[in-house]
Amino acid sequence: MKNQITIKDSMLFEVFKSFYTITGIKIVLFDVNYQEILSYPQTNCDFCTLLGKNDVTSKKCTKCNIQAFQQCKQSQQLSMYICHADLVEAVSPIIDDRGVTRGYLMIGQISTTSDKEALKQKLRNYLDINNIDYS
Repeated sequence: MKNQITIKDSMLFEVFKSFYTITGIKIVLFDVNYQEILSYPQTNCDFCTLLGKNDVTSKKCTKCNIQAFQQCKQSQQLSMYICHADLVEAVSPIIDDRGVTRGYLMIGQISTTSDKEALKQKLRNYLDINNIDYS
């Protein structure tokens, strides 16, 4: 039996879109193999997009996500963490009535810095440290 989530894409997409509209926080559904099934918005924030284009930082992103997925699977609880780029992420396992993890729900790309200018400088510094061109 395949370990897979069955969803009505359009209805769930509308729920994800409403969540994002209300909170401004990206939400993503992953399967048990850590593959993205559905997200809103469908693209990462500009900062995370830049990180994804760099081999070193892209691997750091993947490592953070996988560690969170594995922790969720083991604990069967929500995992909140600060990623390598100092953004807050949260992952929750989706568990069926037999206790089997069927996938993961992630929200994230959240900054703990409320001052927009301070946040821009913090992100620029991270990009500079990792030699990532953002011009």
